[in-house]
This record gives sequence, structure tokens and C-alpha cells, in this order.
Amino acid sequence: MSVGCALVGSLLEVDLLYVANDDYLKDLRRPRPGSERIVKISNPLQVFGDIEAQLGFDLMQEYDYRGAGWVFEKLCRSVPEPRKFEVLKLLCQAYHAWDNLDIKNAFAFMRETVERIDQYSRGRRQV
Repeated sequence: MSVGCALVGSLLEVDLLYVANDDYLKDLRRPRPGSERIVKISNPLQVFGDIEAQLGFDLMQEYDYRGAGWVFEKLCRSVPEPRKFEVLKLLCQAYHAWDNLDIKNAFAFMRETVERIDQYSRGRRQV
């Protein structure tokens, strides 16, 4: 039930609070009275950019590559692990250049996209 409430709270963008303690009495199996504190838990959908990423994907579906690229660029600056969004931003820049018949820049962005994918996937390869 707690997980369900947390999920609904994160989707509704309600502040989630947790009662933490700094001193736990092992023999009594409870916190020392007065050591409790309230901790605000960040919304994981916002921390990892899931909500904004969906907006970027929706813009890509509407062929608004410039807008989607802006969303992914913003996510690159705000999430703890931006590599996925860096690749998506470059891909959007390539598609935007292609739509504008700027073939030279589209090729350059696409080449950089492929290089980043290769760079980021090197650590995952098994020999």
C-alpha cells in the first residue's frame, strides 16, 4: 500500500515525506525518542527526467525536432546521467538539419550521434 501511495503521489507531483531517524536502539528495535526527522523525498520521475523525456518523444512524433532537441538539451543539464539525452539531442539536431535540407550539418550531427553511441556502449561490450 505504501508503494502504491508513493507512485500516485509522484504522478500527481505531491511532496513525498519520510520519517527518518539518526539513532536506532537495537535492543528495543525502535528509534531513540526525539531522533526522528522529516525528509522530503524528491520525485524520481523528475529527478531522472522521465516526464520531460516523454514530452521530447511526443515532440519527435510530431516532427518537431527543434523543440524535442531543446527538451533533451535541458535534460542533459539536469539529470544525473545525461548520456542518453545527449544522443537524443544530437539525433534531433540531425533530423532538424535534414528537414531544412542542410545536408552537410545533418551528416555531421548524425556522425557525432553514431560516435557517441559507440563511445557510450564500449563499456558494455563483452569480448
